[in-house]
Amino acid sequence: MPLLTARLLGSPLLLDASGAPLCIPSTKAAALFYYMIVNRHVHSRDRLAGMLWPEVPERNAQASLRTALYDLRRCLGECGAALLLVDRTRMGLASDADVESDVSAIEAVARIGEDGAQTEAVLRAAVASYRGPFLEGVHFGDAFDLDDWLSLERERLANLHATALCRLAEVEAGRGELLSAIDLVRRLLLFDPLREDMHRALMRYLAISGQRSAALAQYSVCVDLLQRELGVAPLASTTEL
Repeated sequence: MPLLTARLLGSPLLLDASGAPLCIPSTKAAALFYYMIVNRHVHSRDRLAGMLWPEVPERNAQASLRTALYDLRRCLGECGAALLLVDRTRMGLASDADVESDVSAIEAVARIGEDGAQTEAVLRAAVASYRGPFLEGVHFGDAFDLDDWLSLERERLANLHATALCRLAEVEAGRGELLSAIDLVRRLLLFDPLREDMHRALMRYLAISGQRSAALAQYSVCVDLLQRELGVAPLASTTEL
């Protein structure tokens, strides 16, 4: 088991090497650590202080950063020395930090190569890892740049999750596992109900599996959603299908 397991999709949870949860005592210390886990390179202390405490004088922001770092080290205990790289001007995760993150499983979708078996494994790992939006329920209020970063990360990772669901559904349908493909597309539509292409995919899989009435009902759902939310009719290809 890694020194630290970071589950950042859904409500955040940090686990030590024994599987016991870690509780970072301050919101800003937690924000600092989450940011360093996702952005695994060394950051300038000036930039981190300015991002976390944008509306206070630089000297005060630097003092607050030192306090957050103290809280973080106290929480991590002995493993903190192996995980963190800190000097007078920089800080971040050590290059060889033994941290396992569910975000990495989602990000792997963007790097899928040509190996079919490996592609399926990556897609399955990504789908299994996604427990909900990135840092669900977390907001950084007065740290505007950090809040902007949080919003962009939520959208980026949600899109990668949608890609994983879509591609895995295609894999399952291709081998005739239509019930599994149907389930995956329905899960995608829960996150993004206005994906007309996914409504078409679901209609197709339902029809091929012999569920003609369900396929027609799905078309009606699609029509109603598009009209209610966007004020548009479905594409001709959807109606033709």
